[in-house]
Amino acid sequence: MNTKPYIYPQNFYDVYCMQVSARLQAIDILLKTCVNTVPLTEAATVLNVSKDEIKVVMRNLGIIRLTKKNFHEIMRRGSSYICKTLNRYAELNYPHVYTLEQVAYIYNLDINDVYQAAEIAGVREATEVTLPLLFYHIYV
Repeated sequence: MNTKPYIYPQNFYDVYCMQVSARLQAIDILLKTCVNTVPLTEAATVLNVSKDEIKVVMRNLGIIRLTKKNFHEIMRRGSSYICKTLNRYAELNYPHVYTLEQVAYIYNLDINDVYQAAEIAGVREATEVTLPLLFYHIYV
């Protein structure tokens, strides 16, 4: 039996790497490698939702086949953390520079934890470069 031990996150950077970054990479690979139809099982895996949830959303939207073009509609309505995170990010028009309040909102973090982490990290706003440092100082 070849199983890897579960690694418990110590800070939000660990959570981000396991729950957000890894899933974003998987979504990107899935969409780049599917020719037309996106397999439900693979979509469910990368979005961390059940196939049944995808089927319900598809039925509600009148979608017969899951494709690259309608994948984002399914993702927008998904119940998982990655789906909700990506939706909040999209609501803010994909910022390149985040206020601390936006970081808390996008990643569903306690604002006081974000403020404290920002003080420790010495940042007033977050960018692609400083976001990991900020996350490192948010303990879970």
